[in-house]
Amino acid sequence: MPTTHLLYLHGFRSSPHSNKARTMAHYVQGQHPSVTWYCPQLPPSPKAAMDMVMAHVQDWPSAQMAVIGSSLGGYYATWVA
Repeated sequence: MPTTHLLYLHGFRSSPHSNKARTMAHYVQGQHPSVTWYCPQLPPSPKAAMDMVMAHVQDWPSAQMAVIGSSLGGYYATWVA
C-alpha cells in the first residue's frame, strides 16, 4: 500500500522551520502532493510531545502511515512506530 500520511519529528531544540524539515516538506509537496504531511512544533516535554503527536495521528490509517525523525525526533519516531 502506498504511503498516504507522513509524520516528520524534528530534533531537540529544533523546529518545523529547520533546514531538514523544510527540505523534506518541499520534496513531499513537490513529488507526492497527495501525501498528508505533518511536522509539528514539539514541546520540550517528551510526554507532552508524544501526547500531542498521538492525538493528531490517532485517526490516520496506520497501514499507510510513515514516520521519520531527526536526532531526538528519530527516537520519537521509533516510539510512535
